[in-house]
Amino acid sequence: MKRAAELAILAVLGIALGVLWLHYSGFNGPREGIEAMIAGMAERPFVYRQLAALLVRSIIAITGGGILAASVELVLLSFVGWLWALRWLAASVTPGSAMVATVLAVGPVGLLFVSGGYLYDPLTLALFTFALALLARRHWAAFCVLFPWLVLCRETSALLTLVYAVWAWPRVSRRRFAADLAYQLIVFAAVKLWLAVRFAGNPGATVEFHPAEQVAFLLAYPLPNVLALSVYGAGLAAALWRWNDQSAFLRAAAVILPAMFGAYWLLGFPGELRIFLEAYPVLFLLVWHTVWSRAALPTVATLARWRERRRQVSPGTAMLPGSQ
Repeated sequence: MKRAAELAILAVLGIALGVLWLHYSGFNGPREGIEAMIAGMAERPFVYRQLAALLVRSIIAITGGGILAASVELVLLSFVGWLWALRWLAASVTPGSAMVATVLAVGPVGLLFVSGGYLYDPLTLALFTFALALLARRHWAAFCVLFPWLVLCRETSALLTLVYAVWAWPRVSRRRFAADLAYQLIVFAAVKLWLAVRFAGNPGATVEFHPAEQVAFLLAYPLPNVLALSVYGAGLAAALWRWNDQSAFLRAAAVILPAMFGAYWLLGFPGELRIFLEAYPVLFLLVWHTVWSRAALPTVATLARWRERRRQVSPGTAMLPGSQ
């Protein structure tokens, strides 16, 4: 009953988050809009993120609605799925505070969408978090089943192979490790090759590089860049504090953080913090574990200790110096 109530609360929270995302972020993307993405006519590399388009077409086939209605439904379902997946992941790495951590994760995630969002962003966040939860719980076969869909969703799925390599190496047999790693590399290459051939006639580029724009943006607007880097640095500092006390899985998955930071300055568009979507669950849970374990927040236990100390020094029981 408790688990069902928690999932219901997270579902309501996910729908509310989806509504806010739709209101403030909307559907950014290529100039042609989401219609072109669904039809496979958008620019590269946007058109390569085909899973969202596939799911929207499936929702339309089932419900008979239009593209906009199906896209909204996908966004809402994705945010609900993300919170459920995050709750499952948090239960693996911080079991004493999984629900609290999941609820509190809703607020900061909005910072990643200050420059808008694309149709496939909520889906990417949900599936990537779910894949991390599968790895944390060592459901290797289920992860391998999910992996091709993640590649079809966004090319940052390659980061999961990196996490798998670090996490699974000492925990599975050498034969299974080699087979799973080869499978992921072959699937990634095959899916990307198919997408490149399928949409070779679309305008745009296979990969976009923006280091020059990043430098120009940094020089033109130093304050927002300094603020963003300060927040990111503070998060890293909190994550690294008492590093050995962190969950073994989070320490392995933290390999995502420098990879995404480098990718932002090389491949990301200036100010697009949404590129850190895949790193968010890991960084947030690392920071949360530090905050929770160091009792930086008033937990039930710390409040109880505080009330006990209050009773011990209350005017009715405390004795003045020299009164004995």
